[in-house]
Amino acid sequence: MTIAAAPAGQRHSAIDWVKALAIVSVVMTHSGSGAFPRTPGYTVWDALFAHTLASFHVPCLFMVSGYLYRKPYALGWRAVAARLERIVPAYLVASVVVLILMPWRAPTWSAAVVALLGGDALSIYYYVFLLALFVATLPLLSRLSLRTMQATVWGLLAALVAICALPPLVLSHDIFWSLRNPVESFALGYFLLGWIAAAPAGALTRWSARLRLGLTVVAAAAWPVCVALGSPYPTILLAKVPYAAAVWTLAWFLFESKPVPAAVRRLSDASYGVFLYHYLIQEPLRGPLQSWPAGARMAVLVVAGVAGSLLLGAMLRKIAGPRVARRLFGF
Repeated sequence: MTIAAAPAGQRHSAIDWVKALAIVSVVMTHSGSGAFPRTPGYTVWDALFAHTLASFHVPCLFMVSGYLYRKPYALGWRAVAARLERIVPAYLVASVVVLILMPWRAPTWSAAVVALLGGDALSIYYYVFLLALFVATLPLLSRLSLRTMQATVWGLLAALVAICALPPLVLSHDIFWSLRNPVESFALGYFLLGWIAAAPAGALTRWSARLRLGLTVVAAAAWPVCVALGSPYPTILLAKVPYAAAVWTLAWFLFESKPVPAAVRRLSDASYGVFLYHYLIQEPLRGPLQSWPAGARMAVLVVAGVAGSLLLGAMLRKIAGPRVARRLFGF
């Protein structure tokens, strides 16, 4: 799992690939019917693509964040402020746009405030809520030893196993809090795994080749587990952990030290903006495409979500300039 970090200021090819693949997978998931297993409207396209193949997306985005945020020195509150400045303004602008275009999502001022503070203008913005939470803990995380961080990951994994074994006792039973629970979703575990992967870990580095080979095997083993969508929630969350870790590792096998195509780099650079705006671009198309075959409908929505977001980003960068477009819109 340990990967050599790129020198300061230098991009890592595998990170660009992981970000690009993850954000396309996010768009793919939101291109499905919205139905869940064993409910009306659920199709094989939902099962194979929206809920299975693409399920590494947000876990890998958290891992990328952990990888990139890790520094060889203790971080202070200035670092927290700098990273929140990159995340929060663009999120707030996108949320206000959502609430203007979809006023039913927050019909009162108090509901709008709750939506903004809780990352709920769109339900997918729970990712931003959790990422901001992890950023706020950077002064603590950056002072933890590697062994402590590893032990924390094992503890979080044990907690997830307990949640799977005793869901009536542990689960919050509220989708809003379930998504924002860093333990139940293993979101903190993914963030820490990325952080650990960036560390020059000494003993861990000696195990790197074996771990990479092992995780490649796990990818094949996790696949049928992830496909088994009949598995009850939250068991599927546990199955997702080795799958996401394997995708991360395979990205290094395939793309480390290889040049990054311009399209992949563009997607990587625009990934936050694509995340914030793709759903808004897809939403007006869902009704007209409802009668289309499921596969064709999903393909059109994926292309619209990705290409439409990139076009929006290009327009914003041209009108407002790269600095403003990045800070206020995520592009």
